[in-house]
Amino acid sequence: MKLRIFKADKGDALLVSSGNGKNHVMVDGGMGDAYRDHCAKPISKLKRLDVVYVSHIDRDHVQGIYQMLDDTVAWKVHDFLKTHGHPAHKTPKHPKRPPITKFWQNNFRDQVDDNDGEISSMLASQAFTLSGHENAAVREIALDQQELGQSVGDALRVSWRIAEDQLDIPVNPEAGHKLISVSDASPARFGVGKMDFTVIGPSEMELEALRDEWNVWLEEKKAHKERLKKRSDEDHSPLVASSSAGFAAPLSGNAEELASSDGRIQAALAQLAQAKVLGRRKSVTTPNLASLMFFAREGQQTMLLTGDGHCDDILEGLDKAGLLRPDGTLHVDVLKVPHHGSEHNTSLAFAKAITADKYVFCGNGAHQNPDLDVVKAYINSRIGTASQRSSSPEAKRRFRLVFNYHPDNETGAHRTHLRKIFGHVEARQVAPSKISSTFIKGSSQVFSV
Repeated sequence: MKLRIFKADKGDALLVSSGNGKNHVMVDGGMGDAYRDHCAKPISKLKRLDVVYVSHIDRDHVQGIYQMLDDTVAWKVHDFLKTHGHPAHKTPKHPKRPPITKFWQNNFRDQVDDNDGEISSMLASQAFTLSGHENAAVREIALDQQELGQSVGDALRVSWRIAEDQLDIPVNPEAGHKLISVSDASPARFGVGKMDFTVIGPSEMELEALRDEWNVWLEEKKAHKERLKKRSDEDHSPLVASSSAGFAAPLSGNAEELASSDGRIQAALAQLAQAKVLGRRKSVTTPNLASLMFFAREGQQTMLLTGDGHCDDILEGLDKAGLLRPDGTLHVDVLKVPHHGSEHNTSLAFAKAITADKYVFCGNGAHQNPDLDVVKAYINSRIGTASQRSSSPEAKRRFRLVFNYHPDNETGAHRTHLRKIFGHVEARQVAPSKISSTFIKGSSQVFSV
């Protein structure tokens, strides 16, 4: 197998190809502009994309896929007009993508019983209300809520584009066009040429829990919105409405009430106040926990594709698939580090349990990802103290850390953070016979698995 790692802004964008170069799986698409700047041209040179695999709905994974599909529509219109009396029609600006055989993705609508539109609207409404809170931490949560709402919208647009009445691309045919998940039965395996993809997440139980959580949250927000509307109507007067101070007061009050009544917001604030602990699952968002994850194999070559999943769920999925050894460890050729190397998705135990010849970090410094302590955890699992090192026999092998951004690619706070990562990795390479690193400067780079 070969792995092409693209620049994707703060997201993921990868291309998994078979050893003979005949089969290709696109793994997420990063942010929209990043897809067009870094992914579109190489992808356009392929004869076919066997699979487009979308791990979950976050826009830093799905927006680039939507841009790819949007460009496809532009080309379909262009080709039609060229052959129907408009030979001078202007060629689309962005490259034409190859045919797509199928999608692997868990549609957000299927996960939430068709409440997707209401959830997106409610997230946007809540983000606006929280933006009036006096606490900066709550305002930061408001930005997260806003982005989550935008992610839902991006995911919906992808589903519309690939539907029968538009591009007509099959979704999850191996699963009967239903949600893909891990069951207690034999693990689901999907073949792509000579490559084999085993589903390791999410579990059926996790999807059910997430569906219930979303729908309960939606009902609570509906009730709360009605209470706020009633109070706003009671407080309204021409005098109040005409003054900016009069407008700000109820907005701030609504924000305070919403923040204090929302369990998710209170949990997020509590976690901000806690000491840093790697792998805290409660800090991982609902869509991330629903990440579609695979163990990929071609011959003896192996790769772990984790989306933004949590380390505990990854281990559970690997165990159910019978891929862990009796001591709970696994060695792969490539580990796509979960969630851009976030502190919430990797624990010290996971770094010791799963070792790799190549650790791939997708992150441009946004949200301080990759997290420095996570990078340290993976390094220490190989060349740290005796208590830090993995018990896996392969832990003694040479290994490489691969980052899809070099500090020189970024500016401001992102660059400052990436320089910290770069400096630490450089300092740890005092024993070059064991550890090496690549910080990708160009648009992408191909690695043999």
